[in-house]
Amino acid sequence: MHAVAKIHSQKEAGQYRIEQLVLLVILLLYLGSGALYAFLTPPWQVPDEPAHFNYVRHIWQTHRLPVLQKGDYNQAYLERIKAAHFPPDMSVSSIRYEAHQPPLYYVSAALFLAPLANAPQRQQLYALRLYSLCLGFFSLLVIYKMFRLLFPNHASWALAGVAFVAFLPQHLAMMAGVDNDAMAELVLNLTLYFSARFLLRPRRDGHDYAALGLAMAAVLWTKTTAYVVLPTAFLALGLGNFCRGRWLRGGQPALDRTALWQRLFWGVVVPLAAALLWFGRNIAVYGGHDILGLGRHAQVVIGQPRTADFIAAHGFPAYVDRLTTWTFHSFWGQFGWMGVLLNQQYYTLFLYFTAVLCMTSGYFLFKLFWGPALFSSRQIVVLLLAQLSGLGTIAAYLWYNIGFLQTQGRYLFPALLPWALLAIPGLWLLLEPSMEPILALGFAGGALLAVFSAATHLFNLHRWDALVLAVWSLYFLSGRKEGQRWRGAMLLLPFLILDGLALFILYRFVLPGLALH
Repeated sequence: MHAVAKIHSQKEAGQYRIEQLVLLVILLLYLGSGALYAFLTPPWQVPDEPAHFNYVRHIWQTHRLPVLQKGDYNQAYLERIKAAHFPPDMSVSSIRYEAHQPPLYYVSAALFLAPLANAPQRQQLYALRLYSLCLGFFSLLVIYKMFRLLFPNHASWALAGVAFVAFLPQHLAMMAGVDNDAMAELVLNLTLYFSARFLLRPRRDGHDYAALGLAMAAVLWTKTTAYVVLPTAFLALGLGNFCRGRWLRGGQPALDRTALWQRLFWGVVVPLAAALLWFGRNIAVYGGHDILGLGRHAQVVIGQPRTADFIAAHGFPAYVDRLTTWTFHSFWGQFGWMGVLLNQQYYTLFLYFTAVLCMTSGYFLFKLFWGPALFSSRQIVVLLLAQLSGLGTIAAYLWYNIGFLQTQGRYLFPALLPWALLAIPGLWLLLEPSMEPILALGFAGGALLAVFSAATHLFNLHRWDALVLAVWSLYFLSGRKEGQRWRGAMLLLPFLILDGLALFILYRFVLPGLALH
């Protein structure tokens, strides 16, 4: 009996070492690919990068937060400098329209920049790009921890989830730029992780309350688009008392006064204090009830494209077409200041990739609620709370586009972790031996239909569609051939290919498209 236990322990230790090695490879690939984007992308050719850089430089030079004011946004000059590809003789110092943003990223970036106080501006820019890339690195570690916490028996799910977020081409490019997106995703993912840990851990202490409360405070001081996670955190705190109740664990609910006071202090007082400090500062600076500085922002960005103007000029159907098309393109890859597009074949490839991920997510939800019991009630609650954050991101994106014409898919990146929590397990379930031949035949049939369409022009399908569908058919067919031993590798394979595609896109499209004339 002891010998059997020892063999089992050695097997688990070997599997853990393999898991950590694969994770290390994924993270190194992310850092390597991101560094190429950071150093090869020409200066200022990441959306809003000059404005974010000037925010950091203002703090570093004056030790004060900037105040957004008229003149910080000049639409005509911005269009000229973008059209000229940011030549050295056109200064970016007047581009300061991000000064209303919460300060956490910028203060930390200014501290990071301090050793390069006397370095050339170009070196400072690349240093801050690497800083953002490192924040993305830590965000990937949080994603890994979230998967391992929620699905402790599925290491391959965690690895695939990390790879999906790490190697999405547009996301990789944004993580290698100077902006507060990387910090926003980090604090949002931390809040989701601590919310999940708060609900899933059998026992809690003061550290659990403190971690969640501080993560919520960090969200408030990072970016308004990350605020969508706060309802999830508050619900986790509210439901936490039921974790000892019949609904989630069995038994009778009990109220611990110490835990109640800890919950009130860390879950309410600390975030409220953080909010009051930041919101109070904005009221003092901008006046009225402009707690987020968005009222001042709307006054300053005169000339920025508005949705109402676009609809008046082109009609509502044209707006819907732009919203869907531009959002999809810029979610996967529309680089620079949205001016560098890929060939249509690549968007077709990403369209089928999206369709597969949507299919896997739907299949996972179906199995979760109408199939055999896969997870505990607590795990299901955590999954649903994470999806609440993802839905909040979509709602915030649509709401923002009611006023401003900002159809940029990168604004949906805060939802990547919630979406990965559905798509990756769903893809795993579709790699079951019973499902793989059905999917292989289905995609093969789609490929044949595309070939027929290309010959007859009966449907809007072409040879490229046939090729992509045939590749997916081979993917599921080879998964069945390899068997369950390589199921984890098959799960990871599409996302590793995505990294190679991201690097190909960098050299084939991004760099030529952003080259100076």
